[in-house]
Amino acid sequence: MRRRMASALLAAAFASCASAPREQAVESAPSPAPPLSGTPGGARVETGAPEGAGEVGESEAEGAGGKPLGWVAGMPIRAEDLLLTWHQDASQEVFLVVEKVVSTRLALAEAQRLGMRLDPEEVELEVTRARQAIAAELAASDLDLTLEEFVESRLGMRSDVYFERLRLATIRRMLTERAVRCFTLANDWARVRMIVVATRGEADALRARIEAGEDVAALAREASLDASADDGGLIPFLL
Repeated sequence: MRRRMASALLAAAFASCASAPREQAVESAPSPAPPLSGTPGGARVETGAPEGAGEVGESEAEGAGGKPLGWVAGMPIRAEDLLLTWHQDASQEVFLVVEKVVSTRLALAEAQRLGMRLDPEEVELEVTRARQAIAAELAASDLDLTLEEFVESRLGMRSDVYFERLRLATIRRMLTERAVRCFTLANDWARVRMIVVATRGEADALRARIEAGEDVAALAREASLDASADDGGLIPFLL
């Protein structure tokens, strides 16, 4: 179901892009802004409309693919431009991202249906852990920056905005995990362990030991080549 919904969302997005009157937007685009001194080739990127942009009304701009995110050399850059370019360069990545969005929305809808509530103290604890994990990763790098400096200089975002988004993402993750857990426990499920070995002979020998009554988890830790060996060959829940 998630894949069908993701495919439908992508189809709707591209249908919207295809129906936009792009020619009209190009013909009525404002004249190029003067080059910004000190930039290679006079390149200019603006988040607001340059002088003369009033020639393209907001209704026209939105009809031509949405409100511009910025302007380059007097030409608008819109969300559809980013989506089309991204899909052209990494279509599988786009699909996986959209599928993730769909999965998260379904889980959040289930959390809302179940009336789930989060303990504010637990939320703040998880947010603190997330910040500490990012800070530790940054400290292990070669960058001599604080977390706030990294966010603002490398990600181009205000640190307060970034941390608020991190908080909201943490809340969504916590609700999603709880909704998935409720779904799993409310339906038939099985705990699955696996042992990965290099040869058929090793597999047959292990099968014989299991049939003789030896513990699968212990054998997985002893002989499995898979990363799940550390957890006794246990495979995470698959939905």
